[in-house]
Amino acid sequence: MKHKETIEVMGVFASWNLEFHEGCPYVADMHYPYIEYLCEHYRKVVVVSSAKDVQEKPPFVDLSNFNNLEIVRLPYLPRYVDAIKHVRTIVKLLSKTMDKVDAMYCRVPDPLCWCPAVLFKKKVIMDFIGDTIDCTIHNEKWNWIKKSIMIAGYYPEYRLTLKAAKKSAKVVTAGDKLALKLKKHGINAVPLVPSLLSVKDIPADLRVIHSTSPIKLVYVGYIRYAKGIYTLMEVCKLLKTKDVGFELNIVGVGELYEELKQFVADNGFVDNIHLLGFLESREELNQIMYSSDLFLFPSLSEGAPRVVIEAMAQGVPVVSTPVGALPYMFKDKDTIRFFDFNDAKTVVEIINEFMANTDAFIAQRDRAYEQVKNNYTKEKFFEQVFDI
Repeated sequence: MKHKETIEVMGVFASWNLEFHEGCPYVADMHYPYIEYLCEHYRKVVVVSSAKDVQEKPPFVDLSNFNNLEIVRLPYLPRYVDAIKHVRTIVKLLSKTMDKVDAMYCRVPDPLCWCPAVLFKKKVIMDFIGDTIDCTIHNEKWNWIKKSIMIAGYYPEYRLTLKAAKKSAKVVTAGDKLALKLKKHGINAVPLVPSLLSVKDIPADLRVIHSTSPIKLVYVGYIRYAKGIYTLMEVCKLLKTKDVGFELNIVGVGELYEELKQFVADNGFVDNIHLLGFLESREELNQIMYSSDLFLFPSLSEGAPRVVIEAMAQGVPVVSTPVGALPYMFKDKDTIRFFDFNDAKTVVEIINEFMANTDAFIAQRDRAYEQVKNNYTKEKFFEQVFDI
């Protein structure tokens, strides 16, 4: 591959919030495949990331087995605005890193992601996984005053990020929507489908789905407003009103977790809704999705949500909002079913439709499964990202 021939040392600048326990570095399982791939394909990898020391062993993946991996620790940045307090320290550490690497991989919209291209004129791959301003504009929980303040705060860095993209060796985006937006700014980006799905994670045979009660539903993602958690709550209340038997497994953590927990208790959903929190085991997560009848994804704003692809790979029919790249990747009523954000009523109608005509949803999941298996594995994704 081209990148193996031209680049020996790859740098990574990303807010992956590494955790160190007894001197050993750990990273969240969603970021680990990036490091694994890079360490396999380059002589040396230098990861520049926010990090902190923890007393207990974190539920993440140990990185100490990679002997060609160097980690440059930045101050811990739990929030985007925390980077402002540490700008000088971050720039100083980045400066020391530039001479060590041949190229840098930078994630957008991580704080100061523009620095390697703009300040240090390094060969850079910029990976746009989201759009902070777009997400702010569409956040229905904030009023226009708060939105205006947030956008004003983001805008200077947003302009620097666009400047960095114009100077970069390669720009990739999570789906077509972001690529089209960048094109308006004169930036030619390669739209990709981010996938951490390994070939070995895809089952050879799909389960037989029956329209029996209770219907088994599943959601995987952060427990926050923008992910549509209130929509899930409303769906559950409507199903109860209509005497539809259901079980909903919710996998994830976030700021609305305690509120969701209280909702379950207050509305008598202890036997219906199962809050599973963060699952460390990929096998356990895959099994939960594999055994589900429908995957619900009521999110407000996304790039190209990987969890939807992972659900399809496990043979679960997906019911989702038409966010990010999904409408470009999948066809409504063919490989996916779409509904509008906050439209719990339509979700319930789709669930009732599933109960009445399961065969149509089985055909949908079969087509989606084949599309994902043939096109959206992490092996293909990483090769596209890092081939410069």
